[in-house]
Amino acid sequence: MGRPVWLASALGPGVGAVYLLLFTYLSGGIQYFELPGIEITAPRAVFVYFESQSYSGPGLQLFYDSSMISVRVLVVLVGALIASLVFLNTHMLIELWRRGQLRSCLVRGAGTGMAMLLSSIASATYTCCGWAPTVALLGVSLASSLGLIPALVSIVFLSLNAAILHKRLATQPFKPLSR
Repeated sequence: MGRPVWLASALGPGVGAVYLLLFTYLSGGIQYFELPGIEITAPRAVFVYFESQSYSGPGLQLFYDSSMISVRVLVVLVGALIASLVFLNTHMLIELWRRGQLRSCLVRGAGTGMAMLLSSIASATYTCCGWAPTVALLGVSLASSLGLIPALVSIVFLSLNAAILHKRLATQPFKPLSR
C-alpha cells in the first residue's frame, strides 16, 4: 500500500508558501514602515524606481493611514518563482517517497534533492539592508554587489532538479510497498 496522498497535496504548497514569506522577509522584498505624523485618508499606491546599493529596480509603495508598505517588484517576482520551484520539487520528492522510491532516487541520483537545499541557501544570500549571516560571511560590499545573482543561480539549480525528478517520476512506475 502506498503512503498517504494527502501529504503530497498539503506539504508541497505549505513549503512553497512558507518559503515565499521567508524570502520576501529576509530579502526585504516587502517592508512595512510606520509614518508618524502623516495621515493618509484613502489607500494610495505609488509606482517608484528604487536606486540603492542593494537593489535598483521597479517598486510599489502602498500608503494608508500612517503606514507604508514598500514592495520591491523584482525581488518579489524572483521569490515567487523560487517558491514555485521549491513547491514543485517538494511535491515530486514527496511523490517519490509515497511510491517508496525516494531512497533509490537520492542514492542513485548523486544528490537529487540536495539541489533544493543548496538553492535555498543560495537564495537566502540575496540581501537587502544587511541580513546578518550573509554580511558576516561575505561582507557588506560583496553581499550587496551580488544582488540577485545567488537567487538566479538557485533558480537554475531548482529547475535542473525538477527536470531530474520529473524524469524519475515518468520512468519509474508506481510499485506499492510490500509488507
